[in-house]
Amino acid sequence: MTSERRCIATGQTHSQEDLLRFVVSPDGELVPDVAGKLPGRGIWLSPTRQALQTAMSKGAFSHAAKQKVSVPDSIADTVERMLRQRVQDSLHFCRKAGQFIAGFEKVKFALYNEEVSVLLHAAESAADGRKKLDKLASTSCDIVVDLPELMLCDAAGKGNVMHVALTHGGATENFRRNFSRFTGFAG
Repeated sequence: MTSERRCIATGQTHSQEDLLRFVVSPDGELVPDVAGKLPGRGIWLSPTRQALQTAMSKGAFSHAAKQKVSVPDSIADTVERMLRQRVQDSLHFCRKAGQFIAGFEKVKFALYNEEVSVLLHAAESAADGRKKLDKLASTSCDIVVDLPELMLCDAAGKGNVMHVALTHGGATENFRRNFSRFTGFAG
């Protein structure tokens, strides 16, 4: 059971895993903590740019921290970059956990056997290849399109990877959470 926290911008309560955590550094600067491991009292925010803008305009970070907090101008770009890296790292963990299948034919075989939890397509992949694999995907399989090919190639450890299947397991669930936060923030 995960703890619930309240978003300082919206006031809504969500699971910790679904929110972004920030902390205040010793010199009073706001620091994103997308891994949730930095020391200090957490300040929780819904993972959207709008929530970040609302919190900044209301002075909600200073109010939540009970001290003056300086917010860097580039904080939104920093958060987006960190969330993108978490997605990339999650793909690496899926591969290490044996929950990562790359290549059209291997993905097609996994889809036939209903082993796939998440189906990923590179932005550069052909529409007909996507369509063929999407037809095989079950209703319980999430389909993600338009990931950068480089992200998939890097995770696979080889070039020219257009389609990836993530099988059921903990590493894949971790990818889902990280990807959800990233897409919520990046739009």
